[in-house]
Amino acid sequence: MQKLSVAEEEALRDWCLELKSWGWLLCIKQLRAIAIELLMDKGDTRDLSVHWTDQFFHRYPDLKTKFVAGLDKERAEA
Repeated sequence: MQKLSVAEEEALRDWCLELKSWGWLLCIKQLRAIAIELLMDKGDTRDLSVHWTDQFFHRYPDLKTKFVAGLDKERAEA
C-alpha cells in the first residue's frame, strides 16, 4: 500500500529534481525524513517500510541514485 498520495510523491520528485538542477546532493536519509514529515502532518505516525525508497525510485525512474565517496583525508587537509 502506498502511504503518500501520488501528488505528494510527485512533489517530492520535483523537489529532488530541483535540488539536482542547483547542483545539490540529496541523501536518501533526507528523502525518507521528508516523507515521514509529510505523513506526520497528515496524522499518520506509522513508519515507512524498509524498502520505501527503493519503491519510490522504481515508481520514478527519472530519479537515479549515485554513490558518492567521502572526501579524501589529504584533500580535506589541503
